[in-house]
Amino acid sequence: VHPPNAPKIKEVNWYPPKAYWIKCNTNGDALGCPGLATYGGIFRDSSAATLDCFAKNLSYLCCSGKDCWGDDGYRDC
Repeated sequence: VHPPNAPKIKEVNWYPPKAYWIKCNTNGDALGCPGLATYGGIFRDSSAATLDCFAKNLSYLCCSGKDCWGDDGYRDC
């Protein structure tokens, strides 16, 4: 029995947008396809202040490429 490989760590840097711009970072994940899924995002200004954010659970999601069908209809992912 061999121990599992250690996870690879990758450094990721976030940079604020230019002055007078707003940056929206989003992410989503699914547990299988089809399966339960969530998505969310955050809006920040050039001083990195949080302006707004959102998150939503989807009870069902089936993706094919970038086209997604969720429990609340079609969206272009």
